Formats: sequence, structure tokens, C-alpha cells
Amino acid sequence: MNNVMVIALCVFSVVSLIAYGFDKVQAKRGGRRIPEKRLLFCSFLGPIGSIIGMVLFHHKVAKSAYLIRYIPTVFISLIVWGYILYVVFGGHFSSYN
Repeated sequence: MNNVMVIALCVFSVVSLIAYGFDKVQAKRGGRRIPEKRLLFCSFLGPIGSIIGMVLFHHKVAKSAYLIRYIPTVFISLIVWGYILYVVFGGHFSSYN
């Protein structure tokens, strides 16, 4: 169970990173974009990837209307993931108990 949750967080974060990168490319090309609600959902599932994606691709960082929803979403997500991982690892983040 320990590895499954860590892998899930990693997979969701990679998907989130790819979503931000893809949306940035589409924005530059004038192509079909990913809806903001979907980006926020990706950010909730994979907060680390979304943070990296926003910084790496400089995407959505100047959009205050988006950031007003993004920051609480990621904050809550990090709390939820932290709690899940804390419970899964029994309060110990080391496999040498």
C-alpha cells in the first residue's frame, strides 16, 4: 500500500506537468486548450507536477483570476496528500522501523 500511494502521487504529478506543458503549447499555437477546470483538477491530483509545470513553462502565472483558484486548490491538495501519506506510512516516512 505504501508504494501504491507514492506511485499514484508521482503519476498524477507527471500527468499534471504534461497537461500544463500541452496547454502552453496550444496557447502559443492558438490551438484547442485544456479547460481551466480540468487544469485545476489535475493540479489537485498532482500538485507537485502542476507547480513545476507552471514555473517551467511560465504558464498561467500572470493570470490573477486563475491563481485565486489555483493557490487554494494546491494548498488543500498538499494537505490531503500529506495526510494520506502520513496515515499510509503510520507517521513514519522511513521503511526501516
